[in-house]
Amino acid sequence: VIKKIDGSVTFSLVAGRSTEEGTQALELVNRYARALPTARTTMLDPRKSPELQKRFGLTASDALVILYRNDEGKEFQKKLSSISERTITAALRSFVSPSRSVYVTQGNGEPSLNDSGAAGLTKMVAYAADQGFDVKPLLLPAVGAMPDDASLVVVLSPQKNFSDRERMLVEHYFSQGGNAMFLQDPDSSNAIPQLALQFGIGFSRSVVLDQEDLMYGADPIGWQLLLKDFSGHAITRSMSSNKFAVFLIASPLRLLEEYKQDRKYHTILSSGARSWAERDLEILNQENPEAHFNEGEDMRGPFPLAVAAEFTTGSQVLAFGDSQWVQNVNVDLFSHRELWLSSLQWASRAPFAMIPTRQMKFSYMPIGQGFYNVLLMLCYILPELVVIFGLLLHHGRSKRWQLA
Repeated sequence: VIKKIDGSVTFSLVAGRSTEEGTQALELVNRYARALPTARTTMLDPRKSPELQKRFGLTASDALVILYRNDEGKEFQKKLSSISERTITAALRSFVSPSRSVYVTQGNGEPSLNDSGAAGLTKMVAYAADQGFDVKPLLLPAVGAMPDDASLVVVLSPQKNFSDRERMLVEHYFSQGGNAMFLQDPDSSNAIPQLALQFGIGFSRSVVLDQEDLMYGADPIGWQLLLKDFSGHAITRSMSSNKFAVFLIASPLRLLEEYKQDRKYHTILSSGARSWAERDLEILNQENPEAHFNEGEDMRGPFPLAVAAEFTTGSQVLAFGDSQWVQNVNVDLFSHRELWLSSLQWASRAPFAMIPTRQMKFSYMPIGQGFYNVLLMLCYILPELVVIFGLLLHHGRSKRWQLA
């Protein structure tokens, strides 16, 4: 990002922070200023110069104003409420790399983009913004046409079916070469399955269970799916063999044969060979659910859980059989953040240079019950047995010594 800055940059710190916090912010901003030959750092104090508040449109939460003037003399401004390496880099990137508008449908029971709770999507939006994506809500019941600047439309687990007008709006966008990402749950409405049919992607009205390959502590019914066999597709190519994803309650996908002439399909993620599709969705609402594979009734896996489709029209479509992995409570776990950003890049046809080299981040590593038992034996039980054996040996020798 620093190398792409070809104009002048002014970092203006807004006064009012505590001494320690202000010192840390100044040190960080000065690091950027030293790396940019044409950059400088100033201080803004609206209390001493009230006209600054009007000039920059400052609010009480603003902490830093970054002003960028390119070689053509055009000025761009970004105001940051938090000062960190992440937020400053994202602001600088927005000056030199055009952002891509990603619209997420709202108004039919989808999770809110502004909800910071466990089931919200604020983290998903923030991580996308860091990489140059502008994620916006698309209130379908209120719009008359799809936005012209949409690089991608994301439909994420609507709880209500779309009206005929809403569905026609979205279908028209796709027919004009638009890109789509679908994230569907087994108990969601029929809105996504209806839209996905035109792309030859079907969503089965069932939940995938795998009681053979369980993480330690996972529900024995098997609906927490440990996904560790990534395909060689561009989305997952960078994910090594020690990376994981976990789908909590997933629908199996299927590819419809009659639609395969003008497109290429790639299965990105699949369930295990011992999984099956449970059609009794009542188990999702039961307090102590039980399920067993019934030969001749249930279908055995593996099943596609994420599918990418490329069309001769230029459209690219990505479908997932689970949406909970992008929620605030889950997106930082395992490889979910990396999967989300790679999916955005591919589905919106963003250039690869848009997303920088990924940094190592802390994540959880799931382990199977068998591996956990081995660790327990080696770390706790075996040392205790050695200690007990030593005490017994010492006690026996002491008795023989006393008798002698």
